[in-house]
Amino acid sequence: MRIRFSRPSPALVISSISLFVALGGVGYAATKIGSAQIKNNSIKSIDIKNGTIVSKDINSATRKSLRGQKGDPGAAGAPGAAGAPGTSVFGRSVPPGATITGGFGGRYIAPQLALNNSYLVATSFPVKAPAGLSDTDVNTAPDVSAGDPDPTCTGSFDVPTAPAGKVCLYISNALNAQVTGFRLTKPGVPGATPGDAYGFIVRILDKGTVSNTATTSAQGTWAYTAP
Repeated sequence: MRIRFSRPSPALVISSISLFVALGGVGYAATKIGSAQIKNNSIKSIDIKNGTIVSKDINSATRKSLRGQKGDPGAAGAPGAAGAPGTSVFGRSVPPGATITGGFGGRYIAPQLALNNSYLVATSFPVKAPAGLSDTDVNTAPDVSAGDPDPTCTGSFDVPTAPAGKVCLYISNALNAQVTGFRLTKPGVPGATPGDAYGFIVRILDKGTVSNTATTSAQGTWAYTAP
């Protein structure tokens, strides 16, 4: 049996050669391009696509070298707002600038004779003052029943206030009485002792009403601000 081969046509031969050259040329070009990119183990910035390099692709020594030196400390910020006064602790004094408040009052029988009776009401601070008070440091806010009106006492019965280092008394009610403030120990005597840091005295003086049924009374609030 004879096998006969047909001679390829010129068109088929040309097509085959063209395909071979085309395929071989791409591989050759890629090889040349790759060789150009890594020539002398050097990759240039133009060879890297932006955003493709991450920190793990760079060794630790290089990463450290990229860090700048620590800068100088910045300027101090503005002071923050003052906090609320702390809770009083036994044995400590009122914090500077803090205000403590309380109440006072008394009711007594009026004198049977035309004499003035003086009632002294001792009032204690919940915690001692930083320094002892004198008579001039304990005064009554201006009032018709005030025995020592002090214009620097500008608060009220409902909202008692006091200048630094002073006690201000605010009368809410007074009947047949005059109200005056004094130091705690030896009221009316010049000078102050350490004990005067623990409170003060309110004197309720009757106005001389003579009656078997009359009374002398006064009530109010007070405030003390530590210097």
